[in-house]
Amino acid sequence: MANLFAKCVPVVLLLSVWLQSSGAQLTVDDVTRVFPPVNESDSRTPLYVALMLAFSGGFVSAPIAPGVQIALNLINADQSLLPGYTLHYTFSDSQCSRAVALDSFYNEVVWAEPIKIALIGAGCSVATEPTAANSHFYNITQLACGSSSAGLEDRERFRKYFQLIPNDLELVPAYFGLMQLFGWNDVVIIQQEEDLFSLTVESLQERFNAANRQREMDGIPLFTTVVKTFNSNEGIADLEERGVDLFDEFATIHILAMYSDNAREVICEAFKRGMTSPEYVFMTYAWYLNYWWVPRGDVECTVEEMEQVLERSPTILSDPGILNSSEVVEAGITHTRFVDESINILEDEFESQFDYLYNAEHCFDGVWALAYALNRTIQDLEEDPEFSNRAKCEAEITEDRPFRIDDFNYNVSSVGNRIFFHLENTDFRGVTGDVSFNSMGIRDVDRVRIQQFRRNNDDGCNPDNGACLNRVEIASSLCWRGSIFLPSRRRQRNNVARWRP
Repeated sequence: MANLFAKCVPVVLLLSVWLQSSGAQLTVDDVTRVFPPVNESDSRTPLYVALMLAFSGGFVSAPIAPGVQIALNLINADQSLLPGYTLHYTFSDSQCSRAVALDSFYNEVVWAEPIKIALIGAGCSVATEPTAANSHFYNITQLACGSSSAGLEDRERFRKYFQLIPNDLELVPAYFGLMQLFGWNDVVIIQQEEDLFSLTVESLQERFNAANRQREMDGIPLFTTVVKTFNSNEGIADLEERGVDLFDEFATIHILAMYSDNAREVICEAFKRGMTSPEYVFMTYAWYLNYWWVPRGDVECTVEEMEQVLERSPTILSDPGILNSSEVVEAGITHTRFVDESINILEDEFESQFDYLYNAEHCFDGVWALAYALNRTIQDLEEDPEFSNRAKCEAEITEDRPFRIDDFNYNVSSVGNRIFFHLENTDFRGVTGDVSFNSMGIRDVDRVRIQQFRRNNDDGCNPDNGACLNRVEIASSLCWRGSIFLPSRRRQRNNVARWRP
């Protein structure tokens, strides 16, 4: 099997032990109550950042708020950083919705006081796309730590946009490699009609088609792919309304390319049809919220029934870099301490209603990247009179004084461009590893992380030794009950991978 494998990127395999969650949701009031955006007793001049999170919808990113506050606390405590200024934030809720995000962008960011020098958000890819397409018109630099759509890697549309999480195309080698390693030839991909998912599925389909051309010449079974797409507004009910069965009677392997609310419905329906582990596999995204499968009144299944379907299924996400958790990074904190402090806030302030979200680490590094860019821009204004005078002219300041960073408004393109320039050249060690961006403003990936759903780690399942899967290396063992090959009931046809609605 060694000839299947090529150059590897390290992967960490984490074993997830399932716990139950209350399924409660944050609101804007909850967060602003626990994390007040302004310290009124501080005499320094505040600079404001808009923080737009998703408090509901397909991907709830609100639990990253403690991580943002930890970053601001450290930044504001450093007198050498942003001298004379402190960094604060205002909250907006995108609801992981295009329309709501755009409405919040204008009504709560652009048209509302105070002036925001940057935007962090908008909480998920669906909400980030319209805001990032508009933020540059107001010279607002935007950073996202909850978005990973490949569609956002477009400098023509998203001119002042930076992304802390690599795009989801990086997951394709992991999906494809797992299919090769375990001899899975037939797969049903159930896809939500959003760029975040469709672009990844298209790339995976291209990989299957290329492999099939070689397989056909070698006379070995081909990959057969069935793709079923549903409208985001209608959910999986859209398939039923069009007379399309959610599953395929022959396939045992499934990839769920959708947000977790729709994934819950698919998993519950699978249980009702007896499609449980180990005979069936449902691959999902590991960037879903912890305990995403716990019913929230939206499905007619119990936690135990959902887990019977998901048991042993792989779940995958990209990861920017490998970091020693005890390493003290430039922010003066270790990864371990950051996670502990974030969890303590969630436990103490929210009485453990909410679980830690790994995106908080990326937002922490994003806030620091912004602070470094602002600090260098402040230095440039002090050291470059021509730059300062140009900014004064754009801001229509007539006083005989230098331009200050707190004079920024949405007409001051020179300052917006300078902040962008310094973010383009970001290079520091953060709690998620080395932080830098490619020419499209997207963070490059160094590894792919494969997790596995497990209720127990000692249930006598059959371990599979680690192997190199194309660009993916499994550093530890996957553990299965029964056969890992799960042969399809479909008779192999000599055709290329196919699409079906």
